[in-house]
Amino acid sequence: LGGRGNKTMEQSVRDLVHMKLRKSLGTFQYSNTNYLIAGLVIQVVSGQTYEDYIQEHIFGPLGMQQSFTAEEEAKQHGAATGYRWWFGVPVPGRVPFLLDALPAAFLWSSARDMATWLQFHLDGGLSHGVQVLSEHGIAELHQPAAYVPASGAYYGLGWRSWVLDGTPVVSHSGEVATFRCEMLLLPESRTGIVVLANCNNGLIADLGLDRIVPGIVSILQGKQPATRKLTFKRLYFLLDVAVGLLSALQVLWTWRLATVKRCSRVETILGALVDLMAPIAVITALPRLFDAPWSLLRIYVPDITAWLRFVMLPLSVLRLLVWIVRFFNERREL
Repeated sequence: LGGRGNKTMEQSVRDLVHMKLRKSLGTFQYSNTNYLIAGLVIQVVSGQTYEDYIQEHIFGPLGMQQSFTAEEEAKQHGAATGYRWWFGVPVPGRVPFLLDALPAAFLWSSARDMATWLQFHLDGGLSHGVQVLSEHGIAELHQPAAYVPASGAYYGLGWRSWVLDGTPVVSHSGEVATFRCEMLLLPESRTGIVVLANCNNGLIADLGLDRIVPGIVSILQGKQPATRKLTFKRLYFLLDVAVGLLSALQVLWTWRLATVKRCSRVETILGALVDLMAPIAVITALPRLFDAPWSLLRIYVPDITAWLRFVMLPLSVLRLLVWIVRFFNERREL
């Protein structure tokens, strides 16, 4: 979720008129846009703002008194500070609060209130003796609808249905640049698990935060949680070493180019091509790899994108300029 926080929900939905489909109809692909449209429909049909509707029809009836739709209100009630990992070090993050994306994210809640939310689902829509949502309505939310080959799960109305260590589960996860949430229901044992984290980075979700809930499930089943060779700490250690080595090589290469008085024409041409093509390859490959534009990568992967932008790219451009100057100087000499 990216943006500057200067749009309304209606503006963001209206902007979709300029969008083109990336995949054919009938092909599943998760998109926050669906939730923005649903949120706007709620506003139009109910005649209320999305914030007021959520407060009146969900937070209020369920007794979720530490849940909020506004950032300032949440902070006044002790909301945690959000962090982003920079090369393995948590740093307080300053990212926009996107009011237009509220139906997809940015709701604030406590662990106790989230436990209430999960209990509401396990009880078939019943809360404090009141049927807030019909049992059929809850079942529809969890009903498998579209198969997602990449994860082996089925996606329903906001919830994934899949099998974890032989146990049927229903789950949902969400994130913004500085927070993550993992929710999981085990309907057979009527158990709910929620993990809230006030730190995030798009590189390490699968190596840390996403592994906590499956580990808890294993413990509840009397099993030993699965371990991975590439852990959070090891990943960042390897990443930091790689960043350090590549930065050193870039500096040494630049220093050598600045101190060597003359290079062969072949070396000049090859060097210029490398310094031209490498940045282009990185700029085009990373968005494809993460399936996200650079505007989003800068928010969710701040450390690597900042390193590429302010260290690797400037040095490559500097060398490219030197190569060009040398090439024309050598032509004059000839």
